[in-house]
Amino acid sequence: MGNGENQRVRILAVDDEQMILETYKDILSSAGSDDDPASQVHKLSCNISGRGAKGTDKAGYEVITCRQGEEAVRTVEQSIENNDPFALVFIDILMPTEQDGIAAASRIRQIDPSIEIVIVTGAQDCDTETISRCIPPAHKLLYIQKPIYPHVISQFAAGLCAKWMMEKKVQKSHQEMELQIRDRTKELEAANQQLIIDMEKRHRAEQALDDSEEKYKNIVQNISDYICVHDLEGRIIETNLNFKETLEIEGDGRSRFIQDMIPKHHHKNFVEYLSRIGKEGFDSGTMVLKDQNGRKRVVEYRNKLCFSASGEPRVIGSGRDVTGTK
Repeated sequence: MGNGENQRVRILAVDDEQMILETYKDILSSAGSDDDPASQVHKLSCNISGRGAKGTDKAGYEVITCRQGEEAVRTVEQSIENNDPFALVFIDILMPTEQDGIAAASRIRQIDPSIEIVIVTGAQDCDTETISRCIPPAHKLLYIQKPIYPHVISQFAAGLCAKWMMEKKVQKSHQEMELQIRDRTKELEAANQQLIIDMEKRHRAEQALDDSEEKYKNIVQNISDYICVHDLEGRIIETNLNFKETLEIEGDGRSRFIQDMIPKHHHKNFVEYLSRIGKEGFDSGTMVLKDQNGRKRVVEYRNKLCFSASGEPRVIGSGRDVTGTK
């Protein structure tokens, strides 16, 4: 339908008798009271379109008439091209032209699947089953037996136009929903793609971190200096390979106390060392250690107090064996 403020629902009437076409116009184009079917359809049209019914609006329909089937088909084609479709067509079954009402109605259905079609016939033996096969679907096809009565035409127009408008409203809602679903799907696809990219980046970063940690461990384990991590009580947390081999520590050396590797007469010096590094956070100097066989090792160290991710204090120490040089 058009966008005009007073745009009415459009109805097409097709009959070869001009008098009958004038009758359609008289019945459907007249203004009525608020209880008139045409008025009710007009209000429904306003409500669906969002215009709102105004006191100056006239009830009724926009009625277009045609006297031939070919003309009716062209008129419907033009309405679709102009985006101003008909809601309903009343079409006589018998017309003295090359294209009778059934053929014209069949073509109209192909052009506009949404239009409501009413077959008007004066025949008593109308083959409705054959007609229904030519003009599907059955729920959008009705019949009126001549002679035409105004109240029948008026009620058919009111009911079928209201049905057509509600179907348009539902169709519009479905289209809007499909657009929303399509937009949301695009958003989800984009988010999913970004997630895949982020996961790949994270995987590469984790792999790089693992490689870096592995390189660091290799360097630490194979460095000639001693590396030892201990807590503020002197308990060993971790050491490198050179520290364990030189001092002949079995296993990973964890949970052993450095005090156990220091000659007893140097224990006081180690206690003072723990106190200094706990207060100052850094300490350097020399420390005397002994291996499992009692051999002494003089180590020149530079140690620093750090904290683990859980906030636990730990001392990271590096030392060089200077035995025989001091």
